[in-house]
Amino acid sequence: MVLIFCMLPAVLPACDVPVFRYALERWPPATYTLTALLGGSHGTNEAAVIESCGELYNGQDPTLNLRFETDSVASDGQNRLTLSYPLDRDRQRQIWDGPLTEANARLVAESPARKKIADELLDGRLGVWVLLQCGDTNRDRAAEKLLNSELKKLEKTLTLPEAVSTEAVSHLPELEISFSTVTVSRDDPREQVLVQMLSSTEPDLVDYADQPMAFPVFGRGRVLYALVGEGISSVNIQEASAFLAGPCACEIKDLTPGMDLLISADWQSVLEHSWVNAGDPLPL
Repeated sequence: MVLIFCMLPAVLPACDVPVFRYALERWPPATYTLTALLGGSHGTNEAAVIESCGELYNGQDPTLNLRFETDSVASDGQNRLTLSYPLDRDRQRQIWDGPLTEANARLVAESPARKKIADELLDGRLGVWVLLQCGDTNRDRAAEKLLNSELKKLEKTLTLPEAVSTEAVSHLPELEISFSTVTVSRDDPREQVLVQMLSSTEPDLVDYADQPMAFPVFGRGRVLYALVGEGISSVNIQEASAFLAGPCACEIKDLTPGMDLLISADWQSVLEHSWVNAGDPLPL
């Protein structure tokens, strides 16, 4: 593990801040929509779920990028929950759906893997690589071994932009070149929403469910892109990691590849000691 002790120069342009740190400080995650589709009569339990979702997911939990709404549909005798991701201002992509139950409402909002991702990113990891297993033991083990091996090498060889690696300031956090990995089984009932989110980051990933997939996650839970099967290679792992460690040439989030995950985390806490604000005191 390489620690870079950083001192701030007299003027540090925001573009010299590494991508992973800039994204952590300045890129709020997109807001998912959880919708209760009411297609039939609902009893006391379902009414309680709707009330609970309204209280929890309509801005009262600022650490969760999720809002809740209800919608009446043609009566088919079923009431369901659907989770959608905003493609743009007017379009949504449905990610997941399930029966209208308290258990499903909580399944949408949280899972062990997503908590670990958030904890690692808030702890200063340059990136968290999520390995989505395919269920083939040999393929999964080979992908995990290669990923861990390459990330250990990169922790020793990867460098940060010169502007932040040659100077340091005591009141700013150390920028650390370190990675962690989170392994997710497609069959884990607690992670079904995360599996669906990862599988939705690119249109054709559902066609490769028989291959392991590796996803670099950075910032406030943004997935850069997927490495699939043989694409989980030394060159591709290095290329993605180098991008995250490099200078933030693009300060506009929507011009950077990727999709945000639904994660509960106190991202605002990182702003107490801000690298971006130190170089660019006026908010964008």
